[in-house]
Amino acid sequence: MALKFEWKDEYALDIGSIDAQHQNFFRVANRISDLAEELEIDRQELVAVIGELLNYSLYHFGVEEELFYSLNYPEKEAHIEAHNAFRIKSGQFMERMTDKDINIKELAMEAAGFAINWLTGHILVVDKKYAPFFKEKGIE
Repeated sequence: MALKFEWKDEYALDIGSIDAQHQNFFRVANRISDLAEELEIDRQELVAVIGELLNYSLYHFGVEEELFYSLNYPEKEAHIEAHNAFRIKSGQFMERMTDKDINIKELAMEAAGFAINWLTGHILVVDKKYAPFFKEKGIE
């Protein structure tokens, strides 16, 4: 059974736009998980959803990183490195999709698990660090 993400209060940063983006992020990750549970996975549909996850990560990380620079967030470099690790891993999933011999079901389960585990850990540890700083600067 594939992993599923359920939003919990502990994930909230109490920054409305960021919390909404995080929730959308997990809706996309859960769509990958849903595909992984299907008996026959449509490769093109999986490519599209993993692509959506990668594109949404670029958008969301861009929003956060723009705020890091505009507010001069002191831990921006380390945070951006964490984002880059996600970007690289997501890109690797896209590359692996081109391998016609790959077990598509296993790849879907791996991608969903990675996205959900990485994002929950990232929100609870890394993003929680910037929330007080952002609020102090008037971002809500």
